[in-house]
Amino acid sequence: MSYPAVLKIQREEYTDLEENNYVFWRVRPSLLFKLIQMCFWCSWAALGSYATAFFRTSDVSATTIGVALALNTAAAIIGQFFWGYVCDKLKVNKKVFIVVNLLAALMYFAIFHSTSIPAIVSLFAFLGFIQLPMATIMDTWILKHYHNTPSIFGPIRAWGSFAFAFFVLIYGVALERFGFWIMPYTGLAFILLIVLFSSVTPDVPREVQQRKKTPKEEILRLITNGGFVWFIIIIFLLGIPSMRLLNALPFFLVNQENAMFYMGVCMFATGIAEVPFMILAKRMVHITAYKRFIMALSMMILSYTLVLISNSPAFLIVAMLLNGISIGVYFPAMRQAVYDMSPEGLHNTTQGIAGVSYSMAGVAGNLMMGRTLDMGGTFLMLISNLIIQALTMCLLIARAFFVRPRKV
Repeated sequence: MSYPAVLKIQREEYTDLEENNYVFWRVRPSLLFKLIQMCFWCSWAALGSYATAFFRTSDVSATTIGVALALNTAAAIIGQFFWGYVCDKLKVNKKVFIVVNLLAALMYFAIFHSTSIPAIVSLFAFLGFIQLPMATIMDTWILKHYHNTPSIFGPIRAWGSFAFAFFVLIYGVALERFGFWIMPYTGLAFILLIVLFSSVTPDVPREVQQRKKTPKEEILRLITNGGFVWFIIIIFLLGIPSMRLLNALPFFLVNQENAMFYMGVCMFATGIAEVPFMILAKRMVHITAYKRFIMALSMMILSYTLVLISNSPAFLIVAMLLNGISIGVYFPAMRQAVYDMSPEGLHNTTQGIAGVSYSMAGVAGNLMMGRTLDMGGTFLMLISNLIIQALTMCLLIARAFFVRPRKV
């Protein structure tokens, strides 16, 4: 396969071929996958979206919060490799996904009922090890099920963003009214729905799991592929600032009345803005991944610039809309391009490697967020992000327009 073919996904029209392989009560797999996406991101949002606000109730420093978020992401790095290997080794995605989500529900209650900060931080790190990689396992499950029409992934993934957007809007008001004690129970409710929908959804087709070379040979060939290495580096650089604005919301709204409500509105803006662009991903497959990354990064730079001008709630909401557009353009392009690069039978592992790069960026980004907030407040945090984004944009433009692709 030529390198351009790796990053330029061929346009494919969606067909009902994979849909007819399995029917449960006349419900097509695509609907079940949409429901799983919706419930998963709501279950993650039950704690993850308001983790910073939850930690602030314990009067810990911004640096400590940054460390907790960084450890959560660092543990996910190990989890990406571990769970990806387990799924590829056992040739299953569904069973692993169900079991690990149930374990995440236990962690929710353990975190909430712990009384010491070190215990909470440690359990939060373990939650990262088991829960964050499940997003990759879930997405790979969908891509492998629709291996003949991978462009359908974006529209299915959009349902997760849609549910997340409306959930966090309502959830912020609920937390303001009832308190943080509802977190573990909310997470448990959605995880039980995940188990229900996953149990009646078909697992990865066996024929897709076959491979001719050994896993070690395939992985060695992959990590020595210059095009793939460059792609992973770009994912890392894009990942450093991507979640920092969302995680730093409580610091921008620290003196604002109804802060939890505005946090919910901001996260709603992010989630709802992702939806149309994830749906449109099917129509953007003729655009190379690097060029779509440039589009996404442009929106991200504009969002940080707006907050730098003013961190009023109105500016924050507009900035988070732009941030959502960025994610909506970036995410399907990344997932489908990595899937195209993957050796047959190692899709979970390859997506895991990409996830590790993004997670390592999250570790660096969260540590930098906490440190820069303590050293120079939100201004220093925003400036440091804009510098990283400007450097990444230069690399993306060079790679997309001036570097001639080569055979791999």
